[in-house]
Amino acid sequence: MNSFSVESITVPYRLRAIRELDLEGLPQLFPESTVHGRELADRRAWLRDVESIAWGKNPRLRLVLEETSTGRALAGFTFDRKSEAVAILRYGFRPTTAMTQIAGFVLAKEFAFTTLRLIALRTDMVQGQDPLANIHEQIGYRQAVRLREWWRDAEDNALDLITYEAVNPDWEAKHGR
Repeated sequence: MNSFSVESITVPYRLRAIRELDLEGLPQLFPESTVHGRELADRRAWLRDVESIAWGKNPRLRLVLEETSTGRALAGFTFDRKSEAVAILRYGFRPTTAMTQIAGFVLAKEFAFTTLRLIALRTDMVQGQDPLANIHEQIGYRQAVRLREWWRDAEDNALDLITYEAVNPDWEAKHGR
């Protein structure tokens, strides 16, 4: 199994705040957001009013994975805080490569542990998303919960919902798993 770290990623990406130029691409970047159906002017107001609330007061923080050479937004990450120590990571990608996805997830995990100082970061995925599950396992996530037949797909098939969790290595070294 390969292991990835921020130091091993040489592709030019960074995480940044949402900008006005990202507003038209919100459905791909943040598929869970409720702002999609709004007009562009309403999205601008949402960006100004909601996204400017500090992390300590806003339970959600949204960041964009940017390709630094072009400024193009490739992915969106939502950190949905569940406590002072834990957040759920939700994400959306524009069509991209596996390496870009790995880079985005590694940067999001590092941001959660070094900047937000979270103890754990969790993400949910539906059974059958094997490429994403493999990426998460390669960068240090472990399967934490499996809810049997929790999700129904478009054909009404029952699928498991799987929660993966990454634990801050500094916290884990001090307290154990």
